Amino acid sequence: MSRNECRYCHQWEPGRDDAYCSACGRLLLLLELEPESLVLISIIAPVKELRLRNESARGMHVDIEPRHRTPIPGIAFEQGTSLDIPANAELRVRVGVDAQKLPAGFQRVVEYVCIVDGDSRKQRTFALDIRSGPAPKLITSKVDFEHVAEGKSAERNVQVKNLGGTPLRIRDVRAEGSPQLRVQGEYGDRLVQPGETLSIPVIWETALGEAAPRESAVRIEFANHPDVLVIPAVAQTFRHRVELTPALARFQQALAKRDYTTSVRIENLGTTDIEVLSIESDQPWITVAARATRFTLLCPESALQKAVSPTIFARAFDFRVVCSPRELTEGKHRGNVTIRQHGHEPLVLPVELTVVKPKEYRDYIGIDFGTTNSVVAVLSDREKGGVALVKDAASGKELIPSVLVFDDSDTCKIGDAARNEADTAPDRTVRSIKRVMGYERDRTFFDRSYSAAQLASLIIGKLVQLAEEKLHADSGNGAHYDVRKAIITVPANFHDLQIRDVLEACAAAGLDTEEERVQRVEKQQSEQIGAAVSAGIILDEPSAAVLYYLDFLRNTRNSVEIANAIAREQGLKLLVFDYGGGTLDVAIASVTQVPTGGTGLRILANLGDNDIGGDHIDILVMKELLRRCRQESKFELDTTLVAGNFSDLERRRDAEGWSADVWRELLRIRAQWKDLAEHTKIRIAEKKQTPVDVRPDLIVRMQKGRLEQAPRGIRIQALSAEVVNNLLQPVVARSEELIRSALALAEVDSGDIDYILHTGRQSLLPQIRKCVRAMFPGIANDRDLLEEEHLKVCVAKGAALYGRMRSKLVVRGARILLLSDGRRLPHSYGVETFTNPIEPEFDEVIERGAQYPIERTKPYPPEMIPPTGYLNLKFYQNTGSGKAIVGNPHVSLIGEISIDAADTSGCDVTFAIGPNRTLRVFANGNPVTIEPARLREEESWTG
Repeated sequence: MSRNECRYCHQWEPGRDDAYCSACGRLLLLLELEPESLVLISIIAPVKELRLRNESARGMHVDIEPRHRTPIPGIAFEQGTSLDIPANAELRVRVGVDAQKLPAGFQRVVEYVCIVDGDSRKQRTFALDIRSGPAPKLITSKVDFEHVAEGKSAERNVQVKNLGGTPLRIRDVRAEGSPQLRVQGEYGDRLVQPGETLSIPVIWETALGEAAPRESAVRIEFANHPDVLVIPAVAQTFRHRVELTPALARFQQALAKRDYTTSVRIENLGTTDIEVLSIESDQPWITVAARATRFTLLCPESALQKAVSPTIFARAFDFRVVCSPRELTEGKHRGNVTIRQHGHEPLVLPVELTVVKPKEYRDYIGIDFGTTNSVVAVLSDREKGGVALVKDAASGKELIPSVLVFDDSDTCKIGDAARNEADTAPDRTVRSIKRVMGYERDRTFFDRSYSAAQLASLIIGKLVQLAEEKLHADSGNGAHYDVRKAIITVPANFHDLQIRDVLEACAAAGLDTEEERVQRVEKQQSEQIGAAVSAGIILDEPSAAVLYYLDFLRNTRNSVEIANAIAREQGLKLLVFDYGGGTLDVAIASVTQVPTGGTGLRILANLGDNDIGGDHIDILVMKELLRRCRQESKFELDTTLVAGNFSDLERRRDAEGWSADVWRELLRIRAQWKDLAEHTKIRIAEKKQTPVDVRPDLIVRMQKGRLEQAPRGIRIQALSAEVVNNLLQPVVARSEELIRSALALAEVDSGDIDYILHTGRQSLLPQIRKCVRAMFPGIANDRDLLEEEHLKVCVAKGAALYGRMRSKLVVRGARILLLSDGRRLPHSYGVETFTNPIEPEFDEVIERGAQYPIERTKPYPPEMIPPTGYLNLKFYQNTGSGKAIVGNPHVSLIGEISIDAADTSGCDVTFAIGPNRTLRVFANGNPVTIEPARLREEESWTG
């Protein structure tokens, strides 16, 4: 086209500078644009060149702007949008798109206009096709394989999305930093379309014994995008190793009457925590006893970081498997305990139990069930005297601590093993249970309530078990024995309810109380010798001691002299001074010949005091040590926390809101103060007094519900003889009083006593020994039998000797019979009566000092029967002489009866005291059910 030719009508123009064609009238603009359309793609082709050419003979000014005047973010003209173009010249303009400012996925054609010299009629147009380039977006910022077990693999996906408007081309995807990490598949030249999400599988694969590196990653490179994506990859390569110890629970030669327990430990020896979901057994005779059945086993590294809890997080977890073969037949039985783990195969503990049938042990064992310690004796041909002592399983000693510690609701420790754990588990510990036999105060462990008889039965059951193990070990042929017969000793002044509790404990422990057999035997023997005979399995401790010492004297002294003394008209007179841990008992015994042959043993008097036993002396010593400790320490020791009555301490705990941990710690402190006092007492008895060192954790006070301890300990100088004498003065006075009362009750003078027999360890205290000797100045030293070797064994061995006499066939002249005539009650029995409408009084039916067995009948004529027709009676025992019931510490309610007497002309009520000193009641000759009471415990230091 000629310069002077119209581009539209192709006519020649007369005027070169006219903007419009004179032929067709259309605009003639001498501005050329090349190209008229540009494609801009961010990242890939973000910049293009636009050429503007001025073909006119004069310069022009050009403004570039969007046709719709809406600016597009991210579009830029390098030379600007306001341009001057000289005549017959060309201007090159760079147009670019900024990927940072352009919205993701943007794709649009925008029309621009070039306005010449500000005249909107003079314009040229061009188009920009604007597109966002490929824009990779990581959906997965980190690949976490979590826990991968040794020798196992785990797979995860890396996800990348193309947020751009054009396809994204992948150059390479690879793993780096670890041979354990690899990419599954090939991704070179792979296109990811706009809006598409690509999933790339990556695998972590471990070998045994190979640790995970600290830094690993997945690297993605693109052919049409400059960025490189690096995705961190982490894994915790762990060793899953849970060990069960033992791997097999096997009980061979199990007796059906006994439970068998083994402790099992689950320990995490791997490198990751393991959640245990449950512990289950598949047999009814297998029980799992555990603090929890769902918990987390921590690996060693976690154990350093997390607080360990016995029921939530544990480094190792202990539980018990308890097998109860009572319903199983003889032979082998199998079962399993299964431990289920989250995410892993369950662990299985095989359990094998071989049940054997034991032989019936036809002899009796002797049990001295003591407050502090118990002793068990069995008949043995291997031992001198025919009696052997059973040893504690843990200590190997013959003194078996009467201590019980519950491990859980189903299992417990007894004996020395329990005593060793008692200080660290005071809230699960039972001590001195004999002191509260017959009392109303139950105790709760693991949400289960136990009476004193039930707790005692656990201890007695353990003593029987130790006896059976001793008999098995000594049998020589591997035979097992089932012990069902025992003679068990009680203090001479035990009340009816206390004896009932002992009998209940014996029955619960599997022993035969022989009530019916005893009555039959007593009747036969009484008819044979013409005197009442006692044959119960409950034996007074003084009687047991006499039986032992008679055997000892016959074997170590002049047996002819002993026989002549027994043959005298007045017989052999003995005073038994039994000062044990819980009680002080004084008994007068008479040993005489029975006219029909044999030796008769009568307990002429037996009196006791349950409040001044060895435990009481410990408390006296402890209070003195506390007083001195407070006096010598600048720390304000709260002595009531240690020396106060247990019930007062419980009330204070509830009022002040002490935590369980504080309560447990306080019980530990009290128990250790008691042990410290007992050790001091023993040193006094040995005449080896030394200073007493009190640790700072025993010197405490309570501040806002928390225990504070002293910064340092205290050394207390040894207690002088004068101090000890003063401390023990009340005990000595009471001892003298009991001796005099016993002599008076037996109608015996002190000069009539031939031997003094000591059976309690408190007699080793010089003050006690001096007191007793002073009351019998005419007795030679060799007749005051106080040797430590006798103190711990005499009662149990005496019980076993008595059992041997009962079970063996012996000639009449060799028998020892416990004669009831002359045995006197240490208390009276009576019923409640009213001499006025308000105050009840004690109406005596059987007097104190009466010989037993005994029956007394009290008539109730028709006019004394209430209008209801029911005769309701409360009956009591009285250790004193006062008649008042309310506020009288000597009077204790022991039971109630209700008799339907509507159709009778009055009622004769008979009270019968049996050979075991238990009470039975009859109405018009018919037995009446007794609703037993429980003795009320006085405020005491023990719980």
